[in-house]
Amino acid sequence: MNLARDQVIQTPELLEAILLQLPPAALLRAQCLSRYIHTMIKDSPSLQQYLFQRAAHAAPSGAWSINPLFKKPFLPWLVILKDVRELRLIPGFDSLHMLDWTQTVEQRDQFLRPEASWRTMFFIQPPPTKLRVEAWDVYGAHRVVDVCELHLATGMTMDVLYDIAQEFLRDAGGEAFGLVVKTQRGKAPDITMHVCSLRRNTTKLSPSLRSRAQRVWTGDDLSAVDGVEASPGDNNFYERLGETHLTPAQGGVLAHEFEKWTRERAPLASLVSDVR
Repeated sequence: MNLARDQVIQTPELLEAILLQLPPAALLRAQCLSRYIHTMIKDSPSLQQYLFQRAAHAAPSGAWSINPLFKKPFLPWLVILKDVRELRLIPGFDSLHMLDWTQTVEQRDQFLRPEASWRTMFFIQPPPTKLRVEAWDVYGAHRVVDVCELHLATGMTMDVLYDIAQEFLRDAGGEAFGLVVKTQRGKAPDITMHVCSLRRNTTKLSPSLRSRAQRVWTGDDLSAVDGVEASPGDNNFYERLGETHLTPAQGGVLAHEFEKWTRERAPLASLVSDVR
């Protein structure tokens, strides 16, 4: 028996300090090592904040960070589009179908199960308590046709962003979406989800990607905001996406990285079409 090791494990402060050195993905897996370590991680405010499962306090500078565990499974939500020439890369139906966890029935069932841990994780620390959704008409005059808000007392978790995006894309006639994150000094960042219809061919989301949680966030949860409709001449959909403060250092994905990711996963037929 290793007495020194056992003393460390049985000392909560030491064990917590060690666990905080692990990458987030490794810390999640560590919960399976023993019931004691599982309880330790669940009961530790510091470790829960590190895993984006407990809200952090806003810094005076307004500094924030994206959950590092979400870059791979939710990459379309992290795309940064700053140039009009990058607009063809706006995430849409086809982007969601390219996510690694959607490729087999077994993977989808595992990822979308009601108790999946990602559903209760914050997308950003500190977590915003409001999500604004702007629906755009981009045929002719670029203008906002609908503005809604969702207020979340305990903070915005990833299930909200996933459920609402996939519902708009599949059921509400939307064809593209993007997030704009803006820093606010002394507060959690402001987040707006922009959705719109574009004249391009898309693959409709299949029912298999619908959320399977007992509590599903839908458009019905959003409250309409009166008196904020944008008029022609305001910043258009594309310019609005470029206003985001998200950077690669904070977990964002640049347009050329997203294009490479898309091409690696695109069906052969679509690549042939691009060449033509």
